[in-house]
Amino acid sequence: TTGAISEAPGTYTVGEVADTASPTPLTDYSTGIVCKNGSTTVASGSSTTQAVSVDSGQNITCTITNTRKATGTSKLEPTQTTCGQFLSSSVPPISGVTYSVKSGVINSAAPGVFFYYTTFNAPSGGGSFTVTITESNNGPTGWPNFKVATGKSVTLYGANCNVISSTVGSSAPITVTVPSSTANQQFVIGVKFDSTSIKGAKTTTKPTVVYTFGTVIQSFTTTSASLTLSPR
Repeated sequence: TTGAISEAPGTYTVGEVADTASPTPLTDYSTGIVCKNGSTTVASGSSTTQAVSVDSGQNITCTITNTRKATGTSKLEPTQTTCGQFLSSSVPPISGVTYSVKSGVINSAAPGVFFYYTTFNAPSGGGSFTVTITESNNGPTGWPNFKVATGKSVTLYGANCNVISSTVGSSAPITVTVPSSTANQQFVIGVKFDSTSIKGAKTTTKPTVVYTFGTVIQSFTTTSASLTLSPR
């Protein structure tokens, strides 16, 4: 906040500039400015500056809101989908996962595996940075998330699907380190999940559950994708 500023009646411009130490430029955000005299809006706009007229006796408050723009794409893909097929959209996303329950326990899930693929760009400063893959579901309390498939099932690719690293994962959140980059350089991450990892979980109901997977960079979810787990 700037605090209170006293000005003579007239037209003024309010706005913002990015701090030189900021890791992201203002172009990474959608900006909105709203100026109010009490509860009455007297000026508003969607750029980084806004003209506002001030009359004698008015007490105007201008609020600037920055919303981080979504970047990249994410898809949940069926078994054996490659990085290249994901980028070319030549394979339809997975339609969902189904499960069955026997004697109060999840005893099967199909298909057996699926992939979460995501594209993202390096921060404007480039260099090394980390990406976190998250997973959540809206099932009953304690409902299990899917685990990462065994083996080296977390792969970092370059923009042309060249493999940069391949590591073992267990469950989300999964942290992937990009060792080096140039500003806004594109990368891809592919994570292979094991649908059958929910087997053995106890349940007294057969809910339909939505799972959401996200890509987080610098505490911001750049993109996400969801699938539905349905009872058979």
